[in-house]
Amino acid sequence: MALRALPGLGRGEVIADRYEIIGKLGSGGMGDVYEVQHRLLGRRFALKRLAPDLTTDTAMVERFLREARVAASTNHPAVVEVFDLGFAAEGWPFLVMERLHGETVRARMRRQPLDEALAIHLGVHVLGALGAAHAAGVIHRDIKPENLYLVTSDAPAPEVKVLDFGLALLTGDRTDLRLTQSGVVMGTPLYMSPEQARGQDVDLGTDLYSLGAVLFEAMAHRPPFEAEVYSVLIAQILEDTPPWDALHASPGMRAIIQRALAKRRDDRFLDAAEMRAALLDLADARLASPSTGRRAIDRAIAAIDGGDAAVNPSLLPVAPAASPVPPMPRAAPPPPGHTLPPRGAEDDDAAADDDEHCDAADDDVGRLRASLLRSR
Repeated sequence: MALRALPGLGRGEVIADRYEIIGKLGSGGMGDVYEVQHRLLGRRFALKRLAPDLTTDTAMVERFLREARVAASTNHPAVVEVFDLGFAAEGWPFLVMERLHGETVRARMRRQPLDEALAIHLGVHVLGALGAAHAAGVIHRDIKPENLYLVTSDAPAPEVKVLDFGLALLTGDRTDLRLTQSGVVMGTPLYMSPEQARGQDVDLGTDLYSLGAVLFEAMAHRPPFEAEVYSVLIAQILEDTPPWDALHASPGMRAIIQRALAKRRDDRFLDAAEMRAALLDLADARLASPSTGRRAIDRAIAAIDGGDAAVNPSLLPVAPAASPVPPMPRAAPPPPGHTLPPRGAEDDDAAADDDEHCDAADDDVGRLRASLLRSR
């Protein structure tokens, strides 16, 4: 089938006799994305087509088609759903996905930083999707804020979707050997694992590293490594230590991110399930102690270091039954002529600060509880 580069699609154009263009949603590294409406069903979808200047590249067309098949085969609620795949009359390929409403993690980070509760929520759901992909023999290889989507909903915490499997590696697929050769660097530099930066063979550990880099940036408001010159950035990834002082996170969260960003693959989490369990254990600790008390954090770190991170996410901690409190002894009356000092403005300010802190902790716990319930 002959392929040729095409201009942008306009409103009202119909693709494959059934998808009517509503408008353009955006552009990515491999293609443009449009909002479309199915002419018979009346339902709206997102249609992605290969970038016009790539439609004459047979290898890129193969990669694009494989992206659709990979996403469709990874049956997980946190992976964007693919409904259709085909070719337009002019010869260029397209895939049809669910239409999402919300924003990417990159857009959220530009608008406001992620607090630790939302970072845990994000990590738990992304790792669920990665676990399903890895079980299907798929390594994403391009986990970054732009490829993680927060779906707007009425729930206390947003739904999370993993996008863009355009650089995914199918383990054991000989077709992929032609599309990705050893020594060729694939991925987004800021989030590459050391082995990825070297152009070496990668496994599921590279996805865990990239997610660790995303979580670091979400909490530190900067990536673990950054440089204007590509070669300098690669050298930092291979040799330097991230600026841990910039990471605004609890000790438990810091321990998880540090392990994910380990230089050696063997020093990282065994798989997505182990890293996810560590985050769920940290969430349990925060639920049990909203102020992130020392004992709760030590428990989370011990679970990570000990390798025993088994957690049943369907179980939420239950508050212990209240024990009877003995009555307080009546205070002795003040001596004659003695008066209590008047309550000052500083006391009122301190009380207000305590109330605000408690309210924030309650909100944080609520989001964590919602995240755990949705991850069951």
